[in-house]
Amino acid sequence: MIKSVTMVSDTDSTIISLDAWYRFVLNHINGEELRIANYCPDPILFIEKDDDGNWTDKPWERAITFEPKQYDYNFATEEIIECERWSHPEQLTDNDNVRYSIISIIGFILDNTVNDYMIKACENINSIKEPYHSSKECRIYAKNEFLFKRLMMTMVKKNYASLIEVQEGIIVPKNKQLDVKGIEALTKSTKSKTIRDNLQKILLEDILKAPNVDQLKFIKDIAILEKRIVESVRNGNNEYFKPATIKSKSQYENPMRIQGIKASIAWNMIKPAQENAIDLDTRNAINIVKVQIDRSTADRIKDKYPEVYNNILTALDDEAFKTYVKNPKTGEKRVSANEITTVAMPFDTTLPDWLDPFIDYNSIITDNLGGFPYESIGIERLDKSINYTNIVEL
Repeated sequence: MIKSVTMVSDTDSTIISLDAWYRFVLNHINGEELRIANYCPDPILFIEKDDDGNWTDKPWERAITFEPKQYDYNFATEEIIECERWSHPEQLTDNDNVRYSIISIIGFILDNTVNDYMIKACENINSIKEPYHSSKECRIYAKNEFLFKRLMMTMVKKNYASLIEVQEGIIVPKNKQLDVKGIEALTKSTKSKTIRDNLQKILLEDILKAPNVDQLKFIKDIAILEKRIVESVRNGNNEYFKPATIKSKSQYENPMRIQGIKASIAWNMIKPAQENAIDLDTRNAINIVKVQIDRSTADRIKDKYPEVYNNILTALDDEAFKTYVKNPKTGEKRVSANEITTVAMPFDTTLPDWLDPFIDYNSIITDNLGGFPYESIGIERLDKSINYTNIVEL
């Protein structure tokens, strides 16, 4: 029972689910005329005349308002589709005031129940003022701090996202209701702000605010975001590359284990002569680009960029870009791969045409969208490094 009620537990707090209580009470008051149910702090009213010709305030039930365009995704053609949508103001949603009232009742009961228990515990260990007058004189005092409308949990402890409606009895503004704890896909500062904003929008619209979680709509929105990333990179935008700052090469004990150093060496070795090199003796701000460069892919630029092609062949023979495996029986090492997987660009440099054919779009998409907890809404992936594509094929 504890696990079915307790959602998140931290050092000094517990988030519990009161959904069963809310639905139980709501079922009993369904159809009842309640003053709180009819209260609206900010009604949208239109003035019109009644049958007697008198002006009266009345909700305009026939209004239809058009909202901004909504996007859909066609998996067959891999295209983004624009859809028109409209809303009907006469369709009522769950009444916030009724929900707050129902939850406040059980919250009041729980506050008293928990604090009665705490007071008794403190009395037993002689940790309470005498004579006792109020529960606030108890050394341990629990209170109801937040009301969450919905909470998305993950398999990782202290990683969750919630929609906070009320804090300390005060309604939280809609633009400040989202609260994300520990989910790097939504909070990591090295990720593009555009990506974080878009993922938070998907989290809000498809999961936390949706009446029912639609897995297909969620997958479509992720697919649209993937498509936007690919289009942006192809248009020369550096926003979705991985930014990094590297110290001088001599500052590292084993510099070839540092991704930024290895990627910078790759840039210096394969770039054409007219491009600026990265000075590895100083501190540098760079963008790290995921690529797929080996002897088979090098042919893509053989005719158009022969200088870079020859530089790539030379770089692939360098020890820096050789991967070795050891025979477990003989201990003998052999080369298993000659490849370049990352190339660094000076931070103020746009993507050069000779590098474009080698871009590893799947890895760039994973870097930007990876870490979102698909499993939290019941979507299982065979490969956690693949986003929507793997799900569709499954």
